[in-house]
Amino acid sequence: MRQKQHAPRRHRQPSGSEPLAARSALGLRAALSGTALVLALVAMVFFAVVTDGPGTAVAAVICAVVALVALVDLGVIARRSRM
Repeated sequence: MRQKQHAPRRHRQPSGSEPLAARSALGLRAALSGTALVLALVAMVFFAVVTDGPGTAVAAVICAVVALVALVDLGVIARRSRM
């Protein structure tokens, strides 16, 4: 049996305007990270100072980690927006 040979596929050439017309979600990402930072800091203070119970220290540490991740993400966003 003979195998059917296919012609090579032609791909559409990019127009060259993609980087100029590209849209970035850095603004939304910055807003979400800023909101997460504020909420995590408020929750961390709440769990560390206001409440008293067996799991509050763990909850405060978890909130501190979330705040740190949000702060690092804001730094990455600031660096990428300068490029």
